[in-house]
Amino acid sequence: MEEKKVLGRIWIDIDNKNFLGKGKVELLKKIDEYGSISKAAKDMKMSYKAAWDIVKEINTLAKS
Repeated sequence: MEEKKVLGRIWIDIDNKNFLGKGKVELLKKIDEYGSISKAAKDMKMSYKAAWDIVKEINTLAKS
């Protein structure tokens, strides 16, 4: 019998805005690992500004 693989994704929306999902969690883990938004962004092949905007959005939505 062939083994089946079940995959799923979970994300959290606040006021119809994506608060947290796989990519954002990965970014936050890398920021924690490196202690730097810049290094985390580089590792994820995104600009510093894009990473900073994501962190800013998470913080803003968390306050609501």
